[in-house]
Amino acid sequence: MYASKNLTVDAFAMEADSVHTGVFDNHGTKELNLWGTYASLAVPLLQHIDLYYIGIRRDNSPFEEGVENEYRHTMGGRIWRAGNGVNYDIEGD
Repeated sequence: MYASKNLTVDAFAMEADSVHTGVFDNHGTKELNLWGTYASLAVPLLQHIDLYYIGIRRDNSPFEEGVENEYRHTMGGRIWRAGNGVNYDIEGD
């Protein structure tokens, strides 16, 4: 995480667990399955600008034509303003 007066940036990375039926016996896969970053910039007296990226990896994903490894990447942005006067929120990815 990073934060300054007008900018914040968060990044993350996660791994999936192998789920077992006992108590506290799950095991990490040691493989990166979900990762990304989110940044928000406040422009004084104007608006907020957010940018983000999310990546996902799923091994052995079922599809109509069989099982395959899946990788997806999403990038997006958001411009918004809330408070006195005109409020808006526009987002696309």
